[in-house]
Amino acid sequence: MKRSLLLLTLSFLLGFLNNVYAQHQNQQNLKDQNIKISKSDSLVQAKRKARAFRHLGFFAAKRDSIKKARIIQSKNKAQLRLKSYQQIKNKDSITYLNLSWADLTAIPSWVYEFKNLKNLNLSNNKIRRLSKRLNELNSLKVIKLENNELNQHKLKIKKNNTITLLYLNNNSLTKLPKQVKKLKSLKEINLSRNNLTEIPKPLGKLKKLKNIQINENCLVIGNQNLKRFEHLEKLRMNKCDLNIFSENLLQLSSLKELQLADNHIKSVPNNINQLDQLESLSLYKNDIKELPESIYELEQLKQIDLYYNQLEKISPSLNKWKNLEILYLSNNRIFKIPDELGDLTKLKHLYLHHNRLSDLPASLVQLKSLTTLRINDNYLTVFPSQVIELKALDNLDISGNQVPYLPDNLTTLDRLTIFSFSKNPIDLEAEQNNHLINTLETLKSNGTVVDFNLYRAPVD
Repeated sequence: MKRSLLLLTLSFLLGFLNNVYAQHQNQQNLKDQNIKISKSDSLVQAKRKARAFRHLGFFAAKRDSIKKARIIQSKNKAQLRLKSYQQIKNKDSITYLNLSWADLTAIPSWVYEFKNLKNLNLSNNKIRRLSKRLNELNSLKVIKLENNELNQHKLKIKKNNTITLLYLNNNSLTKLPKQVKKLKSLKEINLSRNNLTEIPKPLGKLKKLKNIQINENCLVIGNQNLKRFEHLEKLRMNKCDLNIFSENLLQLSSLKELQLADNHIKSVPNNINQLDQLESLSLYKNDIKELPESIYELEQLKQIDLYYNQLEKISPSLNKWKNLEILYLSNNRIFKIPDELGDLTKLKHLYLHHNRLSDLPASLVQLKSLTTLRINDNYLTVFPSQVIELKALDNLDISGNQVPYLPDNLTTLDRLTIFSFSKNPIDLEAEQNNHLINTLETLKSNGTVVDFNLYRAPVD
């Protein structure tokens, strides 16, 4: 009897402690989500917040359990892969091995039997050393070492003349392992999501290196001399907490692609035209209010991304971008597009949505190569007649404006595959819309996907 009573008491205490712990975890989750129950809350508010407590705890636990299950599944699959690889008889026919999630601390010796191996995936392991035996794999070009818990002291590399692409992302690196400079044929390196504060200097000695990805590091490169990197052609520094577009980047005279997206850059250097080989420039999601005239002198540009900035105007000098094929100007504050836009005769994709445009330039009709035109969520009050002349269009979005009716010759755009006209105040009583149903049916019968919600214009 006493034993049963003791067990019952212990069971009660364990249940109580579990409840206390669960409440603590829920409170912590709510704290993270800025959800707090205060004395001033009404009974209904308190109940809603209590439900939120329970939901947060449930979803957090579910998310963690799903993550653990996926890791276990990945590791189980890895062991099966390793066994199957070792049983392969014609090893010379294999060019790719996936050894990820295999809990490896070194490259297995049997890997060196695959003499024609070109791509070796070692990600999500605990590898610290690259053996000199890698030189036996004289066709090897790519090594993936992402998420191997590396730091600058642990990775050891022997001299190698075949590897051209190295992935070291997700490794908490504060410095680049010095021995990376022994990879004399390296053309591309991925250093994203580490703890680097600058572009590693040893990379400047690798004269064949053309591409550096160093996204999601907290970089400070204002005073870094980059002359050693003048052979570099592609540089990606997205989400790097950059506050300035450092003029030192202008030392990279061979750059063809520069990505500085999702930073805090407020201005562009006046002498950006020094990057005269640039073909692709991304300044997506920064705080830029004005562009210098020199940016329009980048005459080799094929693509420029200025999404999510604070631009209000674009200079007529944009007609110097003669080779431009893709122009991203969406999510700004632009109220006027200059007529010189029509000089960009190679333009294929034009994104102007989420601005303050009330009309489009007449010269739009000159863009005969245009296949994508997104002008949704602006202040247009009539359907731009110029659009009907763009016979190459296959994607047209004019939704979210104040356009009351469609033209009856819209069906002449016979290459159109996507047409969106939602959220416009259609006046069904207007004579101009008598053709509307027939026009939409014709578009659909021609294979166009139509996103079009009819609703009457509000009555005063």
